[in-house]
Amino acid sequence: MYQFIKDLEKIKCPPLLIKERDLAADSAIQRKLKLDETDVRPDFARELLEQGYAIFPVYKDDRILPLGYGAKFCSYRVINYGDACEIIQEYGRQEVNPQDTRYTKPTADARVRGYRFFYDRAERRYKQENNEEKWQQRLSEITTLKESEAVTDLIWLFYDFYKDFWINRVQCRKRFNLDDQPCHLDYMDYIYYLDCQLENVKAYMLLLRIFSELVEDAYQMTVRMVESLEQCIERCRSYLHRQEINDHFNKKHDALNGKTVEKLFKHIEFLFKPGYFVDPLQEKLYPNIGQVYDRVQLSRVYNSAETLREKQQNIIEKAKRAFELQGKVAIEKLTDYPVYFVN
Repeated sequence: MYQFIKDLEKIKCPPLLIKERDLAADSAIQRKLKLDETDVRPDFARELLEQGYAIFPVYKDDRILPLGYGAKFCSYRVINYGDACEIIQEYGRQEVNPQDTRYTKPTADARVRGYRFFYDRAERRYKQENNEEKWQQRLSEITTLKESEAVTDLIWLFYDFYKDFWINRVQCRKRFNLDDQPCHLDYMDYIYYLDCQLENVKAYMLLLRIFSELVEDAYQMTVRMVESLEQCIERCRSYLHRQEINDHFNKKHDALNGKTVEKLFKHIEFLFKPGYFVDPLQEKLYPNIGQVYDRVQLSRVYNSAETLREKQQNIIEKAKRAFELQGKVAIEKLTDYPVYFVN
């Protein structure tokens, strides 16, 4: 597994960034009854790709025009394949969705087209791929990696750990005797177990980053989370080593000596109970380790893309108000981020 993790590090490459050009800023396009191909042409000139980005136009106007013109739209979505990606552009007309008249849906004649890019490691930049045979070969190699035994093992190592450590945390604590007059050795065994699992957690997050199921800044935040947990573990281990190993753990003694054990368990909850670290200054949400797992599972209540966006925006607004009340003006360390749990 160690060699596989090293190989994953070699595969990691910077994401192709997408900068949006909002067509709504052009009054002439606003007055058009329909969008032409020349209006929505993306820009991925060599000089842009060398800087790591492409420009894709976007447009949305929910006003339905008469005479069958509908509402104009232009959007895109990105399909990532590790060191390659396909950007699907869709544009044309939208009409009222008869299943839910609060929303629109593309008409049958809406145009869909794809643009393919890959990361050239020799030149350290993205290039467009127009050769179908080379593209299919690239996808075949990526599929082989995704379906490899090492990837399967890594996924299940993380899933089994998360289930044992957090989902079944009551049984886990019982197994380490943490709720029945534990001694210092019991806590040492517990943090040793956790510490040993963190390499797999880091590797799993890297795997998601490589296949773009975690964007770069969210991935970097998980790296910071694991590093902060490792620091908490080390402080806790240092405290426990200074105690008689077979003596019962004393909460009052821990409280008088920096609350190292108490802080560790609070930190564990911040990282493993599904939720978000919120940056109210940049208005961004970063999923914690628990949310990285939970967000791909079935939801417990009805959610649509729209309701999820509303919930996430509400979290950001709450964090901004809390930040202002606390008089904070900057985020310097992980513990400065407000944490909001999903459930």
